[in-house]
Amino acid sequence: MKKIKRVILISIPILAIIAAILISSRKNEVREPAVIKPFIPEPNIPNDLKGPVQIKSSVNPTEFNFPQEAPLLQQKNKPLLSEEEAINISKKFNFKSKPFIGEDALRGTAYIWSETTGSLNIYLKRGTVEYSLNGMPKIINKQLDDETKIQIAKDFVSNKLLTPTDNFEFVSLTYLKGSNKNSLEGLDVTNQKEATFTQINFSPKVSQYSILNFSGQETPIYVWLMSDGTVYKAHIQRLGEIAQTETKYPLKNYSDIISSLDKAIVVSFNNGNAYLPFVPTGFIKNIDVSEINLAYLLEKPDSELLQPVFLLKGKAVTTDNEKSTDVLLYLPAIKN
Repeated sequence: MKKIKRVILISIPILAIIAAILISSRKNEVREPAVIKPFIPEPNIPNDLKGPVQIKSSVNPTEFNFPQEAPLLQQKNKPLLSEEEAINISKKFNFKSKPFIGEDALRGTAYIWSETTGSLNIYLKRGTVEYSLNGMPKIINKQLDDETKIQIAKDFVSNKLLTPTDNFEFVSLTYLKGSNKNSLEGLDVTNQKEATFTQINFSPKVSQYSILNFSGQETPIYVWLMSDGTVYKAHIQRLGEIAQTETKYPLKNYSDIISSLDKAIVVSFNNGNAYLPFVPTGFIKNIDVSEINLAYLLEKPDSELLQPVFLLKGKAVTTDNEKSTDVLLYLPAIKN
């Protein structure tokens, strides 16, 4: 009994010393301050479709493979073009006439060249260059493979539009054909064999995810090639210096997306051939989402911050046709 008391008496001071050391070490620990991430409002995506639409998803959870968080993209300066740059670009296209200079209500000062073969519009304030042929030339289908088409488009952008190839990269291509043989007003997605045009999309080299505009179909740089390699039209949106922010934001997971499908916004219907404000209320019965991609949304050319969004691809069933129609939707990706 005396031995037990002696052990207890010895143990108490030892335990007290250990406790004092632990308390002292905890006091000396440098606690990192909690990082407070600024609130990011949802992107202002126009919702031009009238009335609610029932949306479901057939995407398997195992196919959902995106990070739990992602940075924003920050554009550090405005994508301006100078008058000198505009003139130099026109010379690359062999335009010999002087430009018409006008003011566009939305896009600012425009330098416009229009000759027999083609047209060139350059908007200085927005850093936008648009080129197109003025007619459909007679061509021979050279059966070019996709790799050759991509290289032709890449060289065109670099040589004609004064943009180094190191600044952009290939994203995707789409085969298009006229829905009406006598008109190119409507275009349908088709296969390589039947394509009138191949749209080749490029995006600035900033992130592994593409930068898209409101349509969900077009990147800042795209080129339409005909089957012989002729460039029918091209669009380049110059962007300022873009970098990823140090702060990363949590992204919606698979369950979050499924539970918020009713908040997804239709941005393209029938491959962009349907003007959404004119689609009658209730015309789209339901939408089945079959693919989910992550991208960054360029709300306007001089946007300071680009947010990640989920691009949902699927099919829509309408009231007058049981055949499904291609549809694209945006869903904000940040989990606020």
